[in-house]
Amino acid sequence: MVRVRIGAAISQAMPGATMLALPVIGQIVLLCYGGWSVMNGRIDLGTFVAFASFLAMLTGPTRVLASFLVIAQRTQASVERVFALIDTRSRMEDGTESVEGQIIGLDVEKMSFHYDNGNRILNEISFSIHAGETVAVVGASGSGKSTLLMLLARFYDPTSGGVWLNTTTGQQNIRDLKLTALRRRVGVVFEDAFLFAGTVAENIAYGHPQATQDDIRRAADAAGASGFINALPQGFNTRLAERGSNLSGGQRQRIALARALITAPELLILDDTTSSVDASTEAEINTALGRYADNEHMLLVIARRRSTLQLADRIVVLDKGRVVDIGTQAELDARCSTFRSLMSGEGDFLALAPAEQRTLWPTTQAVKSDDAHERQTPAGKGFVDRMTRVPERAVQMALAGHGRQVSSLLTPVAWMFVIAALLIALDSAAGVGVLVLLQRGIDSGVAAGDMSTIGICALLALCLVAIGWCCYALANDLRRPRGRVGTAYGTLTQLQPPATPESSLAREAHRLASYSHDRRR
Repeated sequence: MVRVRIGAAISQAMPGATMLALPVIGQIVLLCYGGWSVMNGRIDLGTFVAFASFLAMLTGPTRVLASFLVIAQRTQASVERVFALIDTRSRMEDGTESVEGQIIGLDVEKMSFHYDNGNRILNEISFSIHAGETVAVVGASGSGKSTLLMLLARFYDPTSGGVWLNTTTGQQNIRDLKLTALRRRVGVVFEDAFLFAGTVAENIAYGHPQATQDDIRRAADAAGASGFINALPQGFNTRLAERGSNLSGGQRQRIALARALITAPELLILDDTTSSVDASTEAEINTALGRYADNEHMLLVIARRRSTLQLADRIVVLDKGRVVDIGTQAELDARCSTFRSLMSGEGDFLALAPAEQRTLWPTTQAVKSDDAHERQTPAGKGFVDRMTRVPERAVQMALAGHGRQVSSLLTPVAWMFVIAALLIALDSAAGVGVLVLLQRGIDSGVAAGDMSTIGICALLALCLVAIGWCCYALANDLRRPRGRVGTAYGTLTQLQPPATPESSLAREAHRLASYSHDRRR
C-alpha cells in the first residue's frame, strides 16, 4: 500500500515538474543552437539576444499553464464522479396516470421486497390506512420499517404485491401514477432531515415555491418550529449552512416537518421525526399532528418512542419483514409478545433489538438529563456530546496547565518540513545556477566563439535542470496530505480518508434532492 501511494504521488508530481523544466531546457537548446548559428554567421548576436528575451517571456505563462494542468488532473476524478451522480437515472419506469379524485385510503397487499443482494427485507405484508386515521409502524432494527417508507413513496418498486391508493373515483396502483403526481399528494419526512444552503423560509417553502409568508409561518407553527426560528438572528431570513449543520438535530427535524406540512399532503409519512426534540416540543408537535389527521388526511408514523404511539389509532408490528399483528396499543399489549418485547425498552424509547438479544449486554442506567433524547436517539447519534460539550479530559488538562504547545504537536512531522524546505532551497539554487551558466555560455562561448565552452555550460545546466526537477517532485510529494490529521485534545490522530461521493450519504442526498424536485414540479 505504501509503495502504491508513493508511486501515485510521484506520477502526480511528474507533470508539474516537467512543465516547469521545459522553459529552462528551451533556453539550453537556444544556447547550443543559437551559439552555433552565431559562430557560423547565420544570425548576428543581437538576434540571438532577442530570441533569448522572447523565450524568457514565455517562462511565466508556462508556469501558470503547468499549475493549471496539475490542478486539472487532480480534479478530473472528482468531476467525473459528480457528473456520474448527476447523470444517474432511475431504474423505475414512470407511470402515465394522474391521481384522480381525493385520496381516501391506502392498501398494501401482499407486498414483498428485496434489494439487489437478494436478501428479502419485506415478506408479503398487508395493511391499510383510511382517511382521518393515524397508523404507527413499530419493529426491531432491521425489521423493514425504513424500507416500507421507501416503497410507499415509490423510491423503490416492490418485488411482488403492491400499493394501491383508494380515491373517490376508484383504486389506482402507484406503479401506474406519474411520480410528480404521486409526490404532490404524498409527503415524506425522513429521520435524518436534509436541509439546503439558504434561508429558513426558503427551506420550508422548497416544495411549494408559491407559498406566502403567512403559509410559511403557519407551517412552522404546526411543526413547533416558530419558537426557535424567531430566536435566530434574522428569524425566517436566517441563512442555513449546507445540510443545516448550524442547527441541532431537533431543529432540523422541525424545519423538515414544516416543509412537508406546508403542502398539506393527503398522506403524510413520518420517519420518527420527533426523536431529537425535548418532551414539551414533542407534545406540541404531536398535538398538531393529531389535528392534521382529519377526515381529509392520513398519517403513517415510523415509531421508536412510546409517546409517538399515543397518536396512533392502530399499530402495525413488523418482525423480520413480516406483519405479526395489527391493533390498538391495549390490544397488542394483551396478545402480542413481540410488541411487549419492543415496549420493554428503557425510558421513553422502544427496544431496538429483540429481548433475547438484550441479555447479551450488561444493563446500563438510562441517562437522566435534558438532552438525553439527543444522545440516545438514532437521529441524534451523539450530536450534542460531539459538538457542544467540552470533554472532561480537555477540562482537566486546561485546569492543570498540561496542554501541549503547537511545537509539540508538529514534532511528529517536523522532519517533513525540514526536508521540504531543503528541497525547495535546492530547487531555487539550481534555477539560479542555470541562469549563471547561460550567462557564462553567452559571454565565454558565443561571444568568444568557443563551442566547447558552450557545450560544457549546456551539459552542466541540464544536470541542474534534472536536480531541480527531482527537488520539485519530492517537495510536492511531501507537501501533499496523507489523509486527514485531526487534533484530539493534545494528540495527533491519523484518520481514515473521507468517503467518496459514491457513499450512502451522497446517494441519500441525491435521492432527497430528486424527491424535492418532483414535489416542486
